[in-house]
Amino acid sequence: MAQHSKVDEVVASGRVKRHIFKPSGRELWTVVGSRIDHYIDLEQPYCSCKDFYYHMIRSSNRTCYHIEAARLAKQTNRYTETTLNDEEYQQILVAIIKDLTAKKKKI
Repeated sequence: MAQHSKVDEVVASGRVKRHIFKPSGRELWTVVGSRIDHYIDLEQPYCSCKDFYYHMIRSSNRTCYHIEAARLAKQTNRYTETTLNDEEYQQILVAIIKDLTAKKKKI
């Protein structure tokens, strides 16, 4: 599947999520992947997926489809938004880190 059509499919299926923390207004973006959710930072840009990591160590100008999907979703306002309290920010980050560092079973 071409990256562009994969990006469209991710956005259309509602897999891009914006988490807003109140009252600070901090936000986190995640994209639901095939096995885990991926943390996205649109300002850097950064994605927690392995594909993004491999592109970076190869000094490639490419990004992963998760970042492209998050960008498209933000531009077109097609994402799921969740509002959380600022007190939950650290808990969400810890959950993301645990998910990213957990050993995954191969399917």
